[in-house]
Order: sequence, then structure tokens, then C-alpha cells
Amino acid sequence: MYTVSRLVRYEEIIKRSRFVAFAAPVRSRQDALELVDELRDPAASHNCFAYRCGAFARTAAGSASAAATTLQVKAEDDGEPSGTAGRPILSAIESNELDGVLVLVVRYFGGIKLGAGGLVRAYGGVAQKCLKLADRVEIVEYSRCSISAPFECLGTVFDLVNAYAEQKEEAEYSTTGVSMQFTLQESKIRLLEDELQTATRGSGSLHRLHD
Repeated sequence: MYTVSRLVRYEEIIKRSRFVAFAAPVRSRQDALELVDELRDPAASHNCFAYRCGAFARTAAGSASAAATTLQVKAEDDGEPSGTAGRPILSAIESNELDGVLVLVVRYFGGIKLGAGGLVRAYGGVAQKCLKLADRVEIVEYSRCSISAPFECLGTVFDLVNAYAEQKEEAEYSTTGVSMQFTLQESKIRLLEDELQTATRGSGSLHRLHD
């Protein structure tokens, strides 16, 4: 899954109607609606948009981080016939495997009606072309985990956490061994679990933590 790195703009004239599209990264429904308010033109015939916000958290070092949250999706036709504007824009977002993205398409009516099919092609096509101008940034999913093992595996635990963890907390000690909480990429959890089981001969354990 990907997002876009920055705001981009695309403009096209279709049968005398002027379509101006904007695509931008957003973190939440609130971010998306605030950006719509900022970019929309009250003088335009229609300000149609769609957004898809799942787990976008931040952008750093060329990637975006994410943790599983509730997916937020909206498609707004803003006075165009139902399903002819917002839905094609949303389809453009989804077909590009994007998340944490808003696309707004502003239409200035040029006097020629496009019909339902023409509107779908116009809004969807302009949204697609706008998104093609954007730099894509991969969204990397992260999870918080806890690792534990007996004292004789202390060095192994530290080595594995240092090799895999993005962020880690201080180790905690008990009468039975050591445990540590940390954050790592979701795609690496299975690899870490396999290495832990091999290195500790099954005495270590790894668990996902749920906030």
C-alpha cells in the first residue's frame, strides 16, 4: 500500500468544462475535510472529492508508517448525479493501491452536459491523471510486540531486538527471565519469531500487543 508525498494539481478541459484536480496526503477524515475546505472553489459548479484513510501515521525517511485502525472512506458527488463523481474518484485512489489520500476535483461547467457515462469518465480520468503526477511513498505497517525468554537467553534476546526493532523500551527482569517491549515492521514479525524459537530452542516467546 502507498500514499502520496505532497500536494499535486492537474487541470484538463473536457467538452468546454474545466476540471481542476488536487491530490494530497491526509492522516484522517478531519484532515481530509479541512483540506477540502481550503482547496474548494465556492464559485465552481461542483467540488467533488473522495478520500481513503486507513492507518496513515507519519512520513519519515522515505516511507510512511501505519498501525491497524478503522478504515475511513468517503465519496462526495456535490450535486452531480449520484455515483458519477465521488465514486469514480475513489476508484482511482483504490486502483492505485493508495491510502491516506484525498483527491478533490473542481468542475467549472462549460455549457455542454456530459451525461452519466461522460461524468464517470471525466471525474475518474482526471483523478487518475492527477494521481499519476504524484510521487508514491510506501506505507510500512508497524506493530508493538513483547518478547520474553529465560535468563540464559538474555544475550540472544538483546541481539534479536537490536536487529529487528525500530523502537524499544528498557528490559524488564523477573524471577523467571527477561522481557522487552518494542515496535517493528509487521512484515518482520514472522522472521523474528522463527529466529527466536530456533535460538532459544523454543523457550522464548513473542506476542503482539494491542493498545
